[in-house]
Amino acid sequence: MEREGRTVVPVASVAYGFGGGFGEGSSGDASGEDGNTSSGSGGGGGGGVVAKPIGALEITDEHTRFVRFDDRKRLFGAAVLGGAVGWLLGRVRE
Repeated sequence: MEREGRTVVPVASVAYGFGGGFGEGSSGDASGEDGNTSSGSGGGGGGGVVAKPIGALEITDEHTRFVRFDDRKRLFGAAVLGGAVGWLLGRVRE
């Protein structure tokens, strides 16, 4: 994106994973109530992708800088709130 002499380039952390499987088998022994022999087959697969924004590059004629999107303030607030709730619950149980 360009605006007022600045170019901003978003930066993200991307992680992905994929997996698959297959199986097969057979048995010559009678294995059911009806006395039929059993055989097998298989299959499977899956995958996923996660993208999390982590910051942006700000580019001007004078300099280039990385601006980090910081979640630490939110995490700290959640930790303080969780601690306070835990303390209150501990006091109530006494």
